[in-house]
Amino acid sequence: MKGQRYIYFLSAILFLLTNILLYLYVKPAEDVSENFFYYLNLFSVVTFFILYFQTIKIGGLITIHSIIQLFYFLFLYGRSLVYVFDPTRDFFETELLLYDNIGVKSMALATLGVNTCIVCINAMYFLFGKKEVFNLKQVVPGKYVLIYYSLMFWALIYAFKLYLEFKYVLEVGYIAIYVGGLKEINYFSPIIQYSQVFYIGFFSYYLTLAPPKKQFMKLAIVYTILSFLDSLKGARISFILPLFFIIWYYFNAYKLEVNYKLLWRASFFIVGIIAFSMISKISRNSNMKNTNEEAVESNIIKAAILETGGTLQVVGRYLKHQDSFPINYPYVLEPVLYPYFYFRYFGIMTRGQSKEMLEYRNSLNHQLTASISLEAYVGGRGVGSSIVAEFYQYGYFILIIFSIAYGFFLIQLYRYIFTRVILYLSPFILTHIFFIARDTAFPNIIGAIKGLFFLMIIKLILLLLKKEGIHGRKPRVVPIRN
Repeated sequence: MKGQRYIYFLSAILFLLTNILLYLYVKPAEDVSENFFYYLNLFSVVTFFILYFQTIKIGGLITIHSIIQLFYFLFLYGRSLVYVFDPTRDFFETELLLYDNIGVKSMALATLGVNTCIVCINAMYFLFGKKEVFNLKQVVPGKYVLIYYSLMFWALIYAFKLYLEFKYVLEVGYIAIYVGGLKEINYFSPIIQYSQVFYIGFFSYYLTLAPPKKQFMKLAIVYTILSFLDSLKGARISFILPLFFIIWYYFNAYKLEVNYKLLWRASFFIVGIIAFSMISKISRNSNMKNTNEEAVESNIIKAAILETGGTLQVVGRYLKHQDSFPINYPYVLEPVLYPYFYFRYFGIMTRGQSKEMLEYRNSLNHQLTASISLEAYVGGRGVGSSIVAEFYQYGYFILIIFSIAYGFFLIQLYRYIFTRVILYLSPFILTHIFFIARDTAFPNIIGAIKGLFFLMIIKLILLLLKKEGIHGRKPRVVPIRN
């Protein structure tokens, strides 16, 4: 296995050197031919698939790393794949606020940045990555009853909250969420308003108990249904990411092997996700189509890939517009520093997207959207972000350093993911990490602070109940069973 790892690592270094040479050719050039851009996309797609199958060979199909790469491909290589097989198609068509031509050179630099980032991350994985091993023990019987019924109680309340929010979005529109938030909703009670915090908190703690498979499946179904209801507000990714999190936990906690039967079931899931994505796209963008887009909708698979693959244009747009707005501090630190600005400028930060918010949020999503169209930004629109664009902030070679460091961070996450505290935070951490191709490198720290605070409350309640003798005899520890 060590020999295989070194071969994979050397192949990653070879791909990295090739990308560096291509960058040194493209950067000083006044323009780049479309013929060169086509072969660059072909090289990029081939490189990705080689790296992807190598990582599966080392870690397996259902791992955090493989899921990250799956989303990385969908969001950053989707248009490249379509372009390789259909070079007559306009690569630059996009719905990101404006139909402006980013330019072949900017997109070539963006593509090289995408390649370099994934190559560096995978190079670290080839050297230090290990298979994820779920080694927690199952705790029975006392805690299960309390956590189980608490979960069901908060699930019902949370479902009612989602109903109220969905009803509100139908009245005011999806974009209104980003203009004024959900402050105008009458939740009737703070219990309903903050029910998501309690539900996710109890669900996360339940995962750390390593429950039996049948019991887990019941609550996993409830969790998935609630995620689907949440996605009806407009953000379909709110359903897709929790679904992949459940799949990851299910396979790793119960040590299941992937077989063809399961792959077929997974394929049906993917088809369903694509259909759901397209229904959402058509309903939200029915008034924003051009002739080219209407033609491609006859091929639902191609249309879905083109839509999700538009994130590469975010990187290209950033490279085109990066000199048009100030740099306060590294974008990668924004989620870490966000709590400071959130509590210090609470009124501005909770008001929705505004000119005032731009002064305190060094978020690439906010700054890039405003630089392209301030009117659209204030109106609630957004182009999103990407880990690649954030790492590109200080240039290509700093991107290499950031990517290597981030690869090392991911290795540490894989190593400690099954410790109880990290596993408790995993629904929050992993659903963000899966999405880094379309989002920031790190999750918002406020979410982790809330989660840890709630964990302390649960621990305190269980300690008090134990002292009162509610649990009876001390729970025994047994190996996890299916």
